[in-house]
Amino acid sequence: MSAVQRFLVITVDTECDKGPRWRTQQPIRCRNVVEELPRDFHEPLWRRGIRPTYLLSPEVIRDEDAAAVLQTLPGEPELGTHLHGEYIEPEPQWDAEGTYAMQCDYPPELEWAKLQRLTELFRERFGRKPLSFRAGRYGISGRTIPMLEALGYIVDSSVTPYKWWAPRVRFTTAPPFPYHPSPSDLNTPAPEGKLLEIPVGVLPGLFGRLPRSWRERFDPYHPALAWFIRRWNRAVYDIRPRLFYAAFTSLRELLQTVEWYDRLSLREGRSIALVMTCHSCEFRPGANPYFDTALQCRRLIETMLRVVDYALRRGFIPATLAEVAQRLDGQT
Repeated sequence: MSAVQRFLVITVDTECDKGPRWRTQQPIRCRNVVEELPRDFHEPLWRRGIRPTYLLSPEVIRDEDAAAVLQTLPGEPELGTHLHGEYIEPEPQWDAEGTYAMQCDYPPELEWAKLQRLTELFRERFGRKPLSFRAGRYGISGRTIPMLEALGYIVDSSVTPYKWWAPRVRFTTAPPFPYHPSPSDLNTPAPEGKLLEIPVGVLPGLFGRLPRSWRERFDPYHPALAWFIRRWNRAVYDIRPRLFYAAFTSLRELLQTVEWYDRLSLREGRSIALVMTCHSCEFRPGANPYFDTALQCRRLIETMLRVVDYALRRGFIPATLAEVAQRLDGQT
């Protein structure tokens, strides 16, 4: 039996400059990728031996300056793809207010065509096929799995265990371990699958203590339940699962997430991958909904670095998404 391994993966949804409510700045620009990402974010991670996985939205791949910067980053980070369907053919919406569409809402043939074109665009720009993928807004469905397999991907990282994003996008019973997802239900492992799902890190909180059968029936969009959750969160305690995402998760909860995954791996005797996520536009002041000043952006990165250092001290091994898949081959 292979030894239990605990991996730390830093992923970046690499996108154009945005603004309030994630509205896209027009004309579309990728200054955050050209300026802040290599200097403020990538360099301190590289000095720590961290090779992030940059998941590239179509407009970033098309931008010659952004693509040139990504290709010359030290340490050979992984480059993968990130589908925001507004900015890829067929039926693109170049003047869309923002990237709000979820790919699971497209007709199947349109989703396939957009994934195919995104993959081709990556190959044309970088001369190789991408291995890792994440859906924009986590809006993936089971039907996406065979599409990604057919296009040569070996990893998806769109699932957020215990969390929900839309009525059709719920991962309330998904496992927190790497697993091969079933095309009929993303929350269910399918041993015969080829594509490895490496979920984003989540601190389950009180919600994670509910029995699986309760979480299967849980409907956060029922009006009465939605009202209760909002009121309980404000007045008593935040019961919602917390994403491993420093933009709106406190440092205390981020460190608790590291500890929770550490204990989970040891308790279950299984290898695990703790995936942190962020957006590249959060490194640039005013290019995201949260941070207007350079100091705020710097504090975000400093928080991420503190969490990375803490995970490394606890024995987590830095890796890219594709490296985790390759190392865990045969264990899942």
